[in-house]
Amino acid sequence: MKKYSTLGSPKSKISGLARANLPLALLILSVDIVIYVGAVAIILLSDDLLIKAACAGLAGFMISQLFVIAHDAAHQAYVPNKKLNAFIARLCFLPSLHNYSLWLYIHNQIHHGYPNVKNLNSWSPKSWDEYSAMPRWRQAVERIYRSPLGFGPYYIVERWFKEKIYPKKHIPKNYHQRAWKDVALLAVYFVGFASIISATAYFHHTSIVSGLFWAFLVPFIVWNYAVGMTIYLHHTHQTIKWYESLSEWKSSVHSAEEIATHVKYPFWYNLITHNIYLHPIHHFNPRVPLYRLKQAQKILTEGSNNKMHIYQFRARDMLRTLSDCKLYNYARHEWLDFNGDLTSRLEENKTFEIREAG
Repeated sequence: MKKYSTLGSPKSKISGLARANLPLALLILSVDIVIYVGAVAIILLSDDLLIKAACAGLAGFMISQLFVIAHDAAHQAYVPNKKLNAFIARLCFLPSLHNYSLWLYIHNQIHHGYPNVKNLNSWSPKSWDEYSAMPRWRQAVERIYRSPLGFGPYYIVERWFKEKIYPKKHIPKNYHQRAWKDVALLAVYFVGFASIISATAYFHHTSIVSGLFWAFLVPFIVWNYAVGMTIYLHHTHQTIKWYESLSEWKSSVHSAEEIATHVKYPFWYNLITHNIYLHPIHHFNPRVPLYRLKQAQKILTEGSNNKMHIYQFRARDMLRTLSDCKLYNYARHEWLDFNGDLTSRLEENKTFEIREAG
């Protein structure tokens, strides 16, 4: 994994924040679990469709927050104990049906080792030549993926189904045995969860199909849209570069500021999403736990002389990014639309003007 540098960043201060707080971590975990379980319980026990729909949305949102905790624990950042981190990661990955062992390789090793390298990361943009060579049906799929409707389908098909359930041939053999054990864990969880939903529906004299739909399927879809959008915003923007080869990436990328965005949200939203959008600091030091990211990101931003990919989230700006960032010219580092027309040319220098929040 590359050790990033940053202009003037006090590494010792950031390293000092890479420490876990067990009581705080367990409190956050407990609150998230209670809210998620409570939402599912209300779905199963309520006969009001509006209440079911609202709680299904809440359950999907809470799957996302449990996933953020699992992500932290998988980096050995969440609590100050290796085995407890592994336990919490596996536990919190269950609602999103993610394989812990595969995550350690795909996310911790590959993504953190080589972010923004083509075909090694989520949302790797296609080139114009690749897109032109696709059959029409596959071009239509690509157009859906790179639209507001595509966050969920992209993550479900291209990331979760292809890489996050069971080990494929490209996964190193030393991960396979552990990964298959986690497959068994996910299967037991899924069967158990479906059984609880079915039994509750049976004794409550309601439809089992309806119970599975509102308590499992809808939250799972909501969660996939949330994670798909989050990862997209982390590494896709008119000012973010992507690289076609590892050799180019190794010779070009020198700091965490170059490969990730810090999307600014109100304090309350960062609080309930566990600071997941403070992303440059996470690539700079993934051992900083979610409850210390705000302080660490501030230090990193100040140390980079206010030169970083920072922007205030606005729906219209996200739609503009979706419109501009369809395809990528890796040779010239340009974003293109689906007609092959230039939408954004990235400069060769390694510093970036901050976009002020407004």
